[in-house]
Amino acid sequence: FWDIELILTLIGGQVQPTIVITHRISNVIGFSSGDMLNIMNYVLFILSSTSCILSVLSCVKSIRIFLRTKRRYQYYQSAARPGDHFPSWSCIPFRVKPQFFSLWSAFNAIGCLLLMLSCLAGELEQWGKATSPWYLTLYGLGCILTSVN
Repeated sequence: FWDIELILTLIGGQVQPTIVITHRISNVIGFSSGDMLNIMNYVLFILSSTSCILSVLSCVKSIRIFLRTKRRYQYYQSAARPGDHFPSWSCIPFRVKPQFFSLWSAFNAIGCLLLMLSCLAGELEQWGKATSPWYLTLYGLGCILTSVN
């Protein structure tokens, strides 16, 4: 809970306002809305971390396929015929080579990492740290990057 005090001090005919905000942790019996926010943060953290791990594994798999194909292509170029379109790896156009990699997986991994950081900032906010701007910024960037297709 948050305690907010508004102090109006009269100094020489003018009012000097002061706002004091303190975080108070109270023992609440039962289920509160703060508990619901914590549960939602934990669920979002688990889902984001799972998606991030799967996206990183997909990126690693793409790199392995790319390197394996490049290695195998070097063996095949010795058997290339004059009529082949791409007799060597260097003859393959540069615009074809990035198609081995998934840009979606990279965006998803970065977005999920930002969502995990926003979950941590949300938990710090619940414990009284002033992380609200970071929480909202990281949450927004993470949602944008994970929704890019």
